[in-house]
Amino acid sequence: MFTPPGSRRHRYLWFFVLPGVFAPLANAQTRKTVPLFKGSCEQIEPLATGLLGKNGLVLHKTTDCNHCFAGDTEHLRDPYGKAVSATTAFRKYIDRKNLPHSNPVVWYTERELHTSAKLKFLPSEGTCRVDIAFDYSFYGIQLVTLLPVDGDRVHGDSNARLETEYLDRLKDLSSGVTKP
Repeated sequence: MFTPPGSRRHRYLWFFVLPGVFAPLANAQTRKTVPLFKGSCEQIEPLATGLLGKNGLVLHKTTDCNHCFAGDTEHLRDPYGKAVSATTAFRKYIDRKNLPHSNPVVWYTERELHTSAKLKFLPSEGTCRVDIAFDYSFYGIQLVTLLPVDGDRVHGDSNARLETEYLDRLKDLSSGVTKP
């Protein structure tokens, strides 16, 4: 049966179509450039490593780079100290375009979030460029109707949203730092 575009039935169809149109935009990368901070990297490093350390990421200097740190955690927190669950990370911070999608029969749930972080400082004439990258893995459980049928460790790339939140918070904390 044909329904004209202005009919009530047609309006309800948009309720289901619009979220699918705007979902990729909500998960898009928010920052592609590395921010520049006033002050030397020696001044910014303790602020950044302290911020990440306070929120559950224990960072260690890497051997391959002079101003690089790496670490991981299973108890991720946002820059303000709020705990981030596997479900929150999946919905808010993970780029989902290459991950399996749920449908009415088969759906997925996520558990046991593990997060790795890399932090890099690039000195440049009295300023410091800071690059931070998160990498996520979690245990993804596949369910058919309500019965679990499969589960695997799943890797998810970051959508750069948590990195942006941390860098914005670091910018707030470093506002009192002066150039050397």
